[in-house]
Amino acid sequence: MCNQKYLLCFVILILTACGINLPEWVTKPPVNENLVYAVASTKLGKTETKETAIERASEKAKDKLLQSLTIAQSNSPYKSNAFYRIFRWKLETIQPPPIKGFKIEKTYVYRESPQKEVYVLLSLNRQIAIKAIRADMSKIDTELKKYESVSESLEKLTQFKQLVPALSLIEKRRHLEHQLLMLSNKGEVDLNNALAIAIENRIYTLGDNLKILLKPLNKKAIDIEPYLIQEITMLGLKVFDAEKHPDVIIEFGLKTRLLKKDHLEFVFATGDIKIRDNQGRILKGFVKDVKGASSIPGGAYERAAKNLSAALVEELVDLTLNLLGT
Repeated sequence: MCNQKYLLCFVILILTACGINLPEWVTKPPVNENLVYAVASTKLGKTETKETAIERASEKAKDKLLQSLTIAQSNSPYKSNAFYRIFRWKLETIQPPPIKGFKIEKTYVYRESPQKEVYVLLSLNRQIAIKAIRADMSKIDTELKKYESVSESLEKLTQFKQLVPALSLIEKRRHLEHQLLMLSNKGEVDLNNALAIAIENRIYTLGDNLKILLKPLNKKAIDIEPYLIQEITMLGLKVFDAEKHPDVIIEFGLKTRLLKKDHLEFVFATGDIKIRDNQGRILKGFVKDVKGASSIPGGAYERAAKNLSAALVEELVDLTLNLLGT
């Protein structure tokens, strides 16, 4: 932003030194308590229309204007939560809604150079933008209210699954809150976000308390259980041993085939995995083929076990992300 600003000032100084008179608003944008202004320019291409160049210049002015209003976003209190980190992969793809209230106030085309320069004065009406943002926030709050009816008497996993889609709405609302803070010039703003905070807290608290039980179905599966535990705990989820009331049960069977060739060992492994809820219903089932190779005795088996464990965690993450919906 600074480089663009200095470049525009440099161009203006050169033009002024050469006796070229630009409109006053190019060098000194208007001042208005309710309006924010930005000036930008662009070269008019040889085959380009004036309208297209004005559109490009206005986009540059819009970017400059928004950058001038940018404020730092606060860190989430849930950064250490495993499900927060998982969901961020998808939530971060949600784009902020466009801000309303922009208007091209004035344009000017400098025609005396070999390539014409187009200048644009863009304004942003704070009141129009804030009114639109408040309306969008109100719509989201209406949608969020339906999640209040999710009963706390339900199983933890059931509550979790029903509440998670609210995170997409909360993320959109958070973008709007940030825009509201950017546009406000009166200090503190009432974000009225108690409902969103309560739902988000409930989701991550439920996720943090979900109990996962691993259930190997044969001896070979028992042998790779430590690798599965390591991968799942590295993700930040909790695995419980011999838990009487698990929320999620991961059943897994394993078949392996050993092949020796020259000085290498190859292990081909097939994992048959089912992820169930505490009622035994299958949430996801899949068969995964992996392999491992090593010149060290037993090394190929270990690599195959690690590859299968990593594949299971990927499926677990995919299952979790699908709860968010589109």
